[in-house]
Amino acid sequence: MIKGRTIQWPQFENDQAIMTVGAYRPVDDAMRIAFTELVHWIHRDYGLSDLDAYELLSKVAKVHFNEMVDPNYVIVASIEKKYLPPKKP
Repeated sequence: MIKGRTIQWPQFENDQAIMTVGAYRPVDDAMRIAFTELVHWIHRDYGLSDLDAYELLSKVAKVHFNEMVDPNYVIVASIEKKYLPPKKP
């Protein structure tokens, strides 16, 4: 939890990567949500423009399909921190 920050969808971070979750139906919308949230996170915390973040993700992002049985599909989109610029102060 980060004080003072509100998010629309779950976000996770570990030593190696940042990750966002999209849960919706159809699967295209779950994917769109996960990647849109990841683009906004990279823009906000790492200073890349939305277009630059989108281009970076198109090259090195990973996608994990977590849930395909429940009514909503659950997608986790992630990027390894080694591909990101230093965090903004």
